[in-house]
Amino acid sequence: MTKKSDFEVIGVFDSRTLSPQMPPQLDLSIPLKVLADGATYYQAPTDFQEWEWVCCLPLENSQRKIGTINIHALRQKEITPEQMNFLETVAGHATSALENALLYAIVERESITDGLTGVYNHRYFQKRLREHISLCQRRKRSVTFGLLIIDVDNFKQINDRYGHQFGDIVLKTIVKELQNNLREEDLIARYGGEEFVILIPEATEKIVLLISEKVREVVERTTVQYSETNLQVSVTVSIGVTLWRSTDSPASVISRADNALYQAKTTGRNQSILK
Repeated sequence: MTKKSDFEVIGVFDSRTLSPQMPPQLDLSIPLKVLADGATYYQAPTDFQEWEWVCCLPLENSQRKIGTINIHALRQKEITPEQMNFLETVAGHATSALENALLYAIVERESITDGLTGVYNHRYFQKRLREHISLCQRRKRSVTFGLLIIDVDNFKQINDRYGHQFGDIVLKTIVKELQNNLREEDLIARYGGEEFVILIPEATEKIVLLISEKVREVVERTTVQYSETNLQVSVTVSIGVTLWRSTDSPASVISRADNALYQAKTTGRNQSILK
């Protein structure tokens, strides 16, 4: 299985979750059909050789179709009514358990993500920052990480001229470009307002400068269409860059990146500065 979060796999059919002992002749579209129709599938095929029967039960409630339970028998000719009742009871309990897990995953995800852009929020960034520092402090060898603080240039003027809804579109567009151009291990979060942060694990000065310049160039090439006039609005960002040092606390590494950002904003914008 590929590495996925609970939120990504709950309620999603994936044939790789089926037992490798499932009859090879079993059509894997059956669980999908059961999920779509909400009806139990049962068959006692004659061409499954040692496989006597298969049964597929839906896991669903009045609001949601969650998944299926797939059962197959080796040496029993027919399923008994008692066994079917038992399986239906198991399916009911499994539905409740998975529904609770799904709701928990949704609540957990909402608690750590920004409602507008979908990236991680300020609170989760602080948690991961502390974890990065603890990890670096425990490592025997010299290791560090990079921190970028990104601010959208002239964002107040964009809001004033085109409206806050367009400003929201600008932020979401920038986030999309960041997600498409950063490494999988890099963490993006909305720090507040028009500011975003990026944590870059196991970084060097060369790496953080390359990434910050790539971010700046990607945003600089990006335009956002203002629907009322079809005008293509250009945006740029200023970036403060730093590397964690062994004497740093969470506050000090943020402060240094923030000072670098301030310098980038006050000396011309649309640039990244390392401190």
